[in-house]
Amino acid sequence: MKNKLLHIVSGNYLSERIPVSIMEELTEEDILIFIEDHLWQPLEQCQPADIWSSIQGNVDDILDMLGNGMDQDSLLEIIDAYLNDRMSKQFDEIKSQ
Repeated sequence: MKNKLLHIVSGNYLSERIPVSIMEELTEEDILIFIEDHLWQPLEQCQPADIWSSIQGNVDDILDMLGNGMDQDSLLEIIDAYLNDRMSKQFDEIKSQ
């Protein structure tokens, strides 16, 4: 489940999602290279390690929500709103730099 979520969330940062099919085969260095090669244009000035940290943080937050026994439909609505809000805040941070 975590790899599927990493795949989904990576699409908010990258021009191409990290493929689920190879997620377990990739080292952290491979993931950072993939991120660097596929950064979404507005995030090109960001470090791949920072993007990976954000992706992992989003997934950890989602998994925490799942652990609280929330029903799937409610969770999907919250995830959508959460990701949109988080991306908006991150863009504001980038603009201010």
